[in-house]
Amino acid sequence: MATYTVHVQDGEINDPVEDVIFVRDGFSVKALIFGGLWFLWHRMWLVFGGYIVLVLILGGVVGLGLLHPLGASLLQTLLAFTVGLHATALHRHHIERAGFREVAVVTGESRDDAELRYFSYSA
Repeated sequence: MATYTVHVQDGEINDPVEDVIFVRDGFSVKALIFGGLWFLWHRMWLVFGGYIVLVLILGGVVGLGLLHPLGASLLQTLLAFTVGLHATALHRHHIERAGFREVAVVTGESRDDAELRYFSYSA
């Protein structure tokens, strides 16, 4: 069973699709696999920029011959796992800066189940 944090736009809820965001807690496999594309999907532009800078620095270090390609591969894998581990926390921080506040924590077998539980309790 997954745990989701529920974030509501400040003010009243007019449209649940626009004004309520559910963020799954825990490791994000999608962020691990897709990395920067995951940040773009969630419109996290500054985090995406930082991610690209890290990847470019890593590529530059290999290009200059300061690091063996195997070492760069290991560092890239470590970066991917770090992104997967911290992606949801970064997403929560991002939406809080956008004017959303955390109002609840719900569990469910899927996101739809968590949404159903939240809206049935809050109604």
